[in-house]
Amino acid sequence: MKKSILIVLLILITSASVFGADRTDMIILLDNSVSVLPYYDNIQNSLIKRIISEHLLPGDTFSLITFADYPEVEISREIRNDEDISEVLAYSAILQPMGNHTDLVLALRFLYKYALDLPLNNRKKIVILTDGIHDPPPGSSYIIDSDAVRAEIEKASADIHREGWDVSIVELEDGPEEIEALTGENRTDVIDTVSQTLGSKPSAFVNDGTDMAGIALGIPLVGIPSHLGESSGELKVPLSIKNRSNEALLFSLSAVNSDGNDILAEKASIRLDPGAEDVLDMKLKLPAELAPGEYSDEINLKLIGGLNTEPKTLKLNYTLIEKGSLNRGLEFILDWRVIAVIVAIIIAVIIILLIKRAGTGRIGGYYENEDGEKLTPLDIKHEDEASVEEKAVKEEESEKREPEEYLIAAMASESEDVIPHKKNRPVQMLVYGQNTKLGISNVKWLGLNKKRSIGSSSSSIFRIFFIKVPSVIAHIECTGDDFILTPVKEEFFPDLSGPLHNCLNKKIKIVSQENKMFYIEFRQWISELEKLNRLLSMTKHSGSPDMEF
Repeated sequence: MKKSILIVLLILITSASVFGADRTDMIILLDNSVSVLPYYDNIQNSLIKRIISEHLLPGDTFSLITFADYPEVEISREIRNDEDISEVLAYSAILQPMGNHTDLVLALRFLYKYALDLPLNNRKKIVILTDGIHDPPPGSSYIIDSDAVRAEIEKASADIHREGWDVSIVELEDGPEEIEALTGENRTDVIDTVSQTLGSKPSAFVNDGTDMAGIALGIPLVGIPSHLGESSGELKVPLSIKNRSNEALLFSLSAVNSDGNDILAEKASIRLDPGAEDVLDMKLKLPAELAPGEYSDEINLKLIGGLNTEPKTLKLNYTLIEKGSLNRGLEFILDWRVIAVIVAIIIAVIIILLIKRAGTGRIGGYYENEDGEKLTPLDIKHEDEASVEEKAVKEEESEKREPEEYLIAAMASESEDVIPHKKNRPVQMLVYGQNTKLGISNVKWLGLNKKRSIGSSSSSIFRIFFIKVPSVIAHIECTGDDFILTPVKEEFFPDLSGPLHNCLNKKIKIVSQENKMFYIEFRQWISELEKLNRLLSMTKHSGSPDMEF
């Protein structure tokens, strides 16, 4: 019975962690005073409704907090199905701005406490819509002079920023004079203080029906030319991307879907700073059965990490022309069946050459050595055994000397706290985020002034498993007294702007292609036998013990 209960508990815990991993708590803090009355319909239609209907997934939660004289939670709902979305939309549509004041300090403090009570593991996305005016009602604790107001705003905003939540600000313009006349006299514009403390550049609200949801949520803006011209089988599409978020992002294109098929020829990625815009070259493969003519297809982009794009669908207009004889010849040569035949022929030729080479020097069942003497296979075997025995004796003598010499050097390094100078150094790379108990697979010997690659490729000397990074992202080199890590792809090393000297025993931050952070660390490697020898040597020498063991 106890075992059954334990199994059920484990299943529940595992399920909770799996289903809660990618959930988002969407929170909108909306200025509900009469000053936003001219924009209220467009706020509802171009922002709130679009966020609810287009940018929430099952399992996400939606919260709408309004503030005027005081803050109030209007909606707090977990989205499970379309019915939940319809009910949230219906309730939000009946809200109207009624307050004559805006206590922005109280609203920010309320927002912080509310978000803090939500599940810790859920991602927080907060959108603040305000004109940035602090105009508290009579009796408020925050009817104070401008400098004091800004100090309180800075404290409240700093609490939110410290939690690392994703916050966007949509700035509303001042209303008409007749509406402003209805508000109080203690008005202080604090939009700059709010944005600077939160580290979020405000986006101006466009009151003409423009889709503001993508701007408020920082969704990347993408676009392609209206017509791509002529193509005979592969399209090269310049994809413009603008990063509208408040942080640097790596945009990695993993698929392009058209009519349910992935037509992306090769993956591509680009890193953009906040507000930056650049072009990503996108190569698309067209179906071979398409006939020449004009085409207009809809495509959807898939970015690693689940990033959405705006717009979600792009129109691909192009003219397909008939392939020339040269192109058809190249396609035939590059066909996998032709390549397989060529590889088989090359292997057969190599085998024949090896057989012929093995037969050279043999005459009538005898072999000739360098001196022209005829030897039988038995004579050659005896010579090989003699040379092997002589080599084994030399290696045994050298092995008898090596441990003593290395132990003396190791003991000297303990007393002087330096690494003993040798032509080759054993170094181990640890990757925090993957299993570090990999035996000696990431233990390599570094020669003097020889670079060793770091990356995900099987040809990399130090390999990073299960984390998406390029095949080679950096090199490590030993120059004798210094170990130097040199980034090859600097965009994956946010803390480095060049080579890192003395990189042993330092945690080095890396950002993966999925925009996730992890760390690597290089250490001098010492075998288990050497550790045992050091432990035994501690019993013979006075002084403080080696804390590494």
